[in-house]
Amino acid sequence: MYKQNTTCYSNTNENKQLIIEELQSRYNDIQIKGSINLNTKNLIYFSVFGEEYVKLFNLCILSLIKTTNNFNFDILVITDDDTQKLLLNNKFNIKFLKTSKPNDGIEASMKKLLIYEFCDVKNYKNILFLDSDIIIINDINEILDASLNEKIEVTEGFISKNNLNDGTIDNSFFYGLNFDAQPSFGFNAGQFLFKNTEKNLLNFKNIEWLTSVWPGQFFYEQSFMNYYFNKFNLLSFNKLNKKISYPFILQGKNFIPPSEKRHKDSDIILHFAGTPSNGNLKNSYIEQYIKMHNLCL
Repeated sequence: MYKQNTTCYSNTNENKQLIIEELQSRYNDIQIKGSINLNTKNLIYFSVFGEEYVKLFNLCILSLIKTTNNFNFDILVITDDDTQKLLLNNKFNIKFLKTSKPNDGIEASMKKLLIYEFCDVKNYKNILFLDSDIIIINDINEILDASLNEKIEVTEGFISKNNLNDGTIDNSFFYGLNFDAQPSFGFNAGQFLFKNTEKNLLNFKNIEWLTSVWPGQFFYEQSFMNYYFNKFNLLSFNKLNKKISYPFILQGKNFIPPSEKRHKDSDIILHFAGTPSNGNLKNSYIEQYIKMHNLCL
């Protein structure tokens, strides 16, 4: 599902170059920001909108409860007023960053970039984002407590990791903006981990600005995040990439039945990526997968 914005910039290479020059300036400006963080508590955050994704979120939270021994982290949900009323606290004291109601699934997904607006964000050491279509099967603290540098920890995109591109996916947009330079390392924006510093938070503010002015085609926030973090050499595949599998759901010839085991017992994150913005379909698939593979959630 690709999209194209209407902005004050025209969709020309000349205008795009002006945007990238401004982006470079904004990136240069944040290099003087400090990186010292003495906090010990971590944060896991989600972007959840609509009843379908509340169901997925609740499954993810249940899996966290079942697999975690030490809850030295808080949960933050970026959401709107209507969805907040549907969310359950479960074992966690969930914190909320409320925002406007998105117009579609793409806008809902892109709300994850607003993490820099959370008023208590400076109280945390490391920050982990998780999509709602994820379950946890081993202790998340093995990831959360990792020693991090200034780079963002990401995972290889599921299309390339599983060699499933059948020609219908344009990687120039799926993992970038098809401008300036093709990203060297495509990653999936459904999970990422970063050291909580002012500089890193401002990286997300820069990306959010880029989404608001870019006149060309893009694929969710994934296009912008891949472009930005590749352009400024801010990617690391060291902490997350070996701890995740994609027992995903794709339609057509790439459909994989839930009976087929698509994860390792040592994994921590199972991400059911694919068929974006179809929460009910994913929820049914995940429940079947959990039952068929005795994940005991």
